[in-house]
Amino acid sequence: MNDTSFHLPWIQFILQLWLEGEATTQDTINLYEKAKSLGVITEDEIFWHVDSDWFHGKLASDEQILNVKSSEDFALLVLGISEFMARTAPYMTRDVVSYISKAPASDKISECLLCIDNEVKAHLSYPHGLSIETQGELQFVNGVEITPKNFKAVDRLFGNGPQHIIRSHSYGLSGGLTLLLKIDAPAVGAWLQSQDHPLILDAALYGLKHAYMLILSTGHEQEIYQLARSAHPLISLTGLVVAHTAQLEKWHPVWSVSLDEAFKLLENAGIPIGMSVWASLFRIAEISKAYEREKQNHQESKRHYAYASENPDYLYGKKEHHYENIERQVKQKEFFKNTATEIIQVIILHWPSKGLSKEALKHCAEIISSSEIWLQFLEKIPVVSDREFLLKHTLRAFISASDLFKSGERGHCYATEQTLKDADFAAQVFLLMQHDNLGRSFGNMFFSTTTKSLTYDCKILSEPYAHRKRFDSYNHALNALGVGHYIALQIGTEGYAQKKGGAEYLLHQGILGLIKVISAAQGSWDVADNALKTFSLIAIEVIVHNVNIVSSKEIEPFLKLQHLQYSFRAMLGLANIELFKRQSEYVLSLLEQSLWPTTAWSQHYDCVISSFLAFDFALMQFAKYGDVKNACRVEKIWEQGVSIHTDPIPKALDGAIAKMKKALSGNKQCSEWLLNNPSLGNTWSANYLRAK
Repeated sequence: MNDTSFHLPWIQFILQLWLEGEATTQDTINLYEKAKSLGVITEDEIFWHVDSDWFHGKLASDEQILNVKSSEDFALLVLGISEFMARTAPYMTRDVVSYISKAPASDKISECLLCIDNEVKAHLSYPHGLSIETQGELQFVNGVEITPKNFKAVDRLFGNGPQHIIRSHSYGLSGGLTLLLKIDAPAVGAWLQSQDHPLILDAALYGLKHAYMLILSTGHEQEIYQLARSAHPLISLTGLVVAHTAQLEKWHPVWSVSLDEAFKLLENAGIPIGMSVWASLFRIAEISKAYEREKQNHQESKRHYAYASENPDYLYGKKEHHYENIERQVKQKEFFKNTATEIIQVIILHWPSKGLSKEALKHCAEIISSSEIWLQFLEKIPVVSDREFLLKHTLRAFISASDLFKSGERGHCYATEQTLKDADFAAQVFLLMQHDNLGRSFGNMFFSTTTKSLTYDCKILSEPYAHRKRFDSYNHALNALGVGHYIALQIGTEGYAQKKGGAEYLLHQGILGLIKVISAAQGSWDVADNALKTFSLIAIEVIVHNVNIVSSKEIEPFLKLQHLQYSFRAMLGLANIELFKRQSEYVLSLLEQSLWPTTAWSQHYDCVISSFLAFDFALMQFAKYGDVKNACRVEKIWEQGVSIHTDPIPKALDGAIAKMKKALSGNKQCSEWLLNNPSLGNTWSANYLRAK
C-alpha cells in the first residue's frame, strides 16, 4: 500500500477518539493495526478504507465528541473526520456536520481555522511545477469580483464545465473546509482572504466545488444562506450561483430553490437587491435556452414531417412519428413559455421601485441576449428609466456584435442566419423604446458616429458605396446596409400600423434601399444567397401590404436590371398593380424565363423553388384582383416550363400550381389540401386564403 496518511496527527486523533475513548496515546501504528484487526479499516494496493457501518454508527452514538473543547482538538477533529469521510462510501455530509457541531469547540471556528493553518503547513507539502491552468484557478480564489462574467466562470469551474478540480492533495483539508463552510461560511471567508499557500487555495476550490454539487439538490437553503452571507467574494458568489443554477432533468431546467425563496434567502444574507436581481436573470437565460432549443426541434420535426408526407419510405421515419414529435414539442414550448412568465413576474415583483443602480443595470445588460423570452422580460420592466437603459444597451450590443455601422474602426458585417435572427430581435427591442419620430430615432441609433448623428436620409441610402470607407471591403458594406434596411422595414411596418411619426419614411427608404442592396450584390460572395432570399421576400411583402408607399415609377427601373433574378424581377412587377398593367407582357415573360432549366444541375432545385415562389405570388395577386385570365396564363406557363425540364422537380410541387389556382378560385377540396399541406402551408396563396 502506497498510502501512509494514517501517520498524520488528525488521523491519529480520530483513531484515539473512537478506539481508545481519549486522545492521549501516541502509538499511531498500533492504533491503525488495531482498527484493521477489528475490521473497521481495510487496505487495497493503493488506499486504506473505512467501514461504512462503523463510521455511521460512531456518528450516531459517539459521546467522546463532547470532550472536544479546545480549538486545537476541534481542528484535528475536522481534518480527521473529513479524511475518514473521504474513505467511506456512502456517507451524508449533513450527518457529519451534525456530529461535529456537538463538540463544545464548534463555536470557535475562527480559532479552529488558525490551528488548521498551522497543522497543514507543518505536515503537508504541495507539489512544485504547477501548470498555468492550476495557477490561474488558484489566483481565482482571492482575486474574483461578483460579476456576471465570474458567475459563469464559477458555474463552469464547479458545475457545468470540465470536471478537473479533483486534484486536492489532502482529503482532510478539502473536506474539512466543505464542512466548515456549512457551519460558518463568513468565518471561513475571512480566514481564506489572508491565505496564499497553494495547498490551502487548492483545497478551498475543491471544498467549494463539493459544497456546490451537494447544495444543488433540494433542502439546502441554510447552506445557500451561509455561503451568500460570507464577505469573501468567491464564497458569496458561489452562494449566488447555487441559488440560481438549474439541474437539467430530461432537458427541463429544475431549480433546488424557488425564485421567491431565493430572493428572501439572499436578502436575509445581506445581498444587495441589485445583485440579487441580476443574478436572478440567469434563470431567464436558462429557460430561454430551453425554449429556443425546443423551437429549433419543432422546426426540424416539421421539416421531417413534410418530407415524410411526400415519401412513405423517408429515411428518418414515418410521418406519424414526426407528427407525434410536433405535438409533444408544442406542449413543451408552451410549458417553457409559462415557466418564463412565472419567473419574470417574480423578478418584476422584486424590482426596486426607485430602480437599480447603474452598476446593477450594466450587469443585467451583460446577461440579456436576443430571444423571444428576453423580449418578454424587457417589455415588463416596471421602472421606465431602467427599461430604456436596458433597451438601448441591448441594441448597442447587437450593433457592435454584428459590426453594423461600427464607428471608429472598420467593420466586418455578415448577413448570416443568426445575424438576421438577432436583427428581428433588435427591431422588436427598438419598438419597445420611446420615440418622437421613428425615422430620426432609427438614424441616430443605427447610423451614429463619434462626431455626429446621421439621419436616415437619401444621402446614406442612395448608393451602397456611401459607407464603403467604414468597412474593410465593399461586400461588408452591402451586408451591413442589407441588415440595416431589413430592420428598418420591420420597424416601419409595425410603426405604420400604429400611425407613428416617421414610419412611412422608414418604409419608403427601407424598401428602395433593400432593393438597391439586392441589385448591387453581384453573386453570393457579396451577400449570401439565403440572406438575399430573405431580403427579397421581405421587400416584396412590404410593397404588397403597403401599396402606396413606393410608386410604380420608383420600382420600374429595377425590372430591366439583367443581372437580377428573373423570379425577383417578376415579383417586383407583380407587387405593384399599376406597374403590372403597364408592363404585363414583360412581367409574364420574366415569370416564364424564371423557370427555364439551369445549366448547373446543382442549382436546379434552387431555380425551380425560387421560380415556384414567384408563380405562387402571381396566383395570389391575380386572385386578389379577380384577374382570372392572367391566373390561367400563369398556370399554363408553369405547365409548359416544367415540361421542358429533364431533371425531376420537387415532389411537393408536382401539380401544385393547378391545385393552388383552384383553391384560390373557391374549390373547397383544394383549399383544404393547400391549408393542411405540410410543404405548402406557408405559401403566399395559403396565407392569403387564411386571411380572407
